Amino acid sequence: MDPRIYERLWDETVEAYDPTVLRTRRHKHPIVEKWLADDARGSDPAFNTLYFLYRPYFRKPVRRRRLRFLNTLMWVLKSEGFTIEADDKNIIVGHGSHRTKFKVFEGGEQAKRAASMSFQKLNGRLSCQIEAKLPEGIETRWEDDFPARRLEDSIPNIIASFTVWAFERKRSARG
Repeated sequence: MDPRIYERLWDETVEAYDPTVLRTRRHKHPIVEKWLADDARGSDPAFNTLYFLYRPYFRKPVRRRRLRFLNTLMWVLKSEGFTIEADDKNIIVGHGSHRTKFKVFEGGEQAKRAASMSFQKLNGRLSCQIEAKLPEGIETRWEDDFPARRLEDSIPNIIASFTVWAFERKRSARG
C-alpha cells in the first residue's frame, strides 16, 4: 500500500471542498431544530412549572456560534455521505457500520481560585475534536486562533479528517 495515501486523500478532499456550500446551508438541520425546540420548551409554562427561573442554554453568543458551526458541519457531512446522530449537545458521525464522536466545546483558562483548582474561566474560543484513532499526521483537534483563523475556516480540514477516518475504517474492516 502507498504510504502517502492518507496525505493524498486529505489533499483531494480539501481541494474538492466548495465554500459556496456554506452559503447554501442556511436552513437548520433537524438535530439543531430539536435542540432549539428542547431549549424553548424550558421557558414554556405548559411544560415547565418553574418556567420563570429557566435560562435558555443558547442565550450566550459563543453557544449560538457553536450551534451555527455544528449546523453547517452537519449539513456538509451529510452531503459527503456521512450519517449524523445526536448525543446530548455533541454529534455522532457514522460511515457504514462505524461511528465516532465529534465534540465542539468552549476553551478555558485556568483561573486562580483558592476554593477550586479545577475551575476554568471560559475564554470564548471554540475548539473541536474527533474522538477516533486516525493515522499519524492527520489532525483530530482544531481551535480558534483569533484574529487570524476562526474554527469555521477549518471545515475543509475537518471534512478531510472524517474522509480519512472513513477510508481507514473501511480498509481495516476488509482485512
